[in-house]
Amino acid sequence: AMGKDQKVSKWVWAPFSSTARNDGANFYHWVKAGVEYPDYPFARFNVHLDSVEYSEDEYSMYLANSEWTRSDTDLLMGLCRRLDLRWAVIHDRFTATPPRTIDQLQHRYYSVASRLAHVRLTLAAAGPIDPSNPISTLGTGSSSQSFNLSYESERRRQLEVAWSRSKEEEQEESDLRKELKLVEAQLRKLKKAGKGEEPGLASQPDPHDAANSLFHRPQPAAGVPYLQSARLENPVGVNGLSKTLIKKMSLVLAELEVEARPLPTKAVVDMYDHLRKSVVTLLTLQKIASKKESLLLQKKIEINRAGGDAGGTLEQ
Repeated sequence: AMGKDQKVSKWVWAPFSSTARNDGANFYHWVKAGVEYPDYPFARFNVHLDSVEYSEDEYSMYLANSEWTRSDTDLLMGLCRRLDLRWAVIHDRFTATPPRTIDQLQHRYYSVASRLAHVRLTLAAAGPIDPSNPISTLGTGSSSQSFNLSYESERRRQLEVAWSRSKEEEQEESDLRKELKLVEAQLRKLKKAGKGEEPGLASQPDPHDAANSLFHRPQPAAGVPYLQSARLENPVGVNGLSKTLIKKMSLVLAELEVEARPLPTKAVVDMYDHLRKSVVTLLTLQKIASKKESLLLQKKIEINRAGGDAGGTLEQ
């Protein structure tokens, strides 16, 4: 809201002219009273391309082309200057025969402009132009770089193919993109789980280290006797084996026809410890493998539900 002491600016309906027009026409607009413009403010945006002009000698020596006549080239250059490189309009107004595509018109215009710039700079003792550092000729909207006709033709062809697609084809592409996003999301989850963020699996300790810590050879102290038979007992408790694991280990040893309490000599007990370590390691690896297989099966089912036949792709 305006304050009580704030003055209201006075506006007047004043005439104006623009240097962008050469017909001397006058127009009117609202401006603040007492403000005069030497020229219409937007006249500075009336910028035209410099015309690409060449002499008879320049054309015959540097610009002659078997696919373009001098009159067709002159017509193209005039249209480009008058229409400021509005190529759709230029293509519509270009009436010479044979008919040309927009890419061919662009290729001819930019080839002539860049060739002229190169020749004139070289003749002016400016030295040859480095291809890696192209010179822009802003007045003609071109540079010393050549126009890639084959690339532009292929780009325009692909644009026309995309433009002429039916609604069914667009819907099919949209569905495929959605399906791809779902599959990528599931793959990211699997990759994330494999880095150690799936609880209880990727963070599993090494089974060999765990078994070695359970069955270790005691270090006898000087003057303190101990019985080798004490090593035959299974380690239990907080840091020992669970009852379930002890039961499974006993079944494996029984299957291997190993006595429950062999003769407790040092050599026998060492071999017995080594065997139990191997059995515990085997049982631990089986448990980890079973969990991994269950997780993999679960992920495949989720992907099949979310992404169609993505699970079949993973199975391969």
